[in-house]
Amino acid sequence: MAEKRNIELNDKMMANATGGAGEASLPAKYSVGDRVICPQRPDYGTGTVLKVYYDEETWSWYYDVQFPDFALEPGFIYDGMINEALALA
Repeated sequence: MAEKRNIELNDKMMANATGGAGEASLPAKYSVGDRVICPQRPDYGTGTVLKVYYDEETWSWYYDVQFPDFALEPGFIYDGMINEALALA
């Protein structure tokens, strides 16, 4: 525990600080059923959020998203896509 006392916190860590409550400090950005795109992978097309969950270790929201028109694998489901990788369609 002592090794974690004097670490430098980055902006993301500070934004997600919960004061020890162990819960997400910010609500999920997307909800089940939202239509989303992955700006870094436009070839995925438009997907639908199937599942939303919070990971306490990374302090991040993750989403399972189905991309039905993904050319190489129709019906492609991306498990665990992070908040920052998505945008509303």
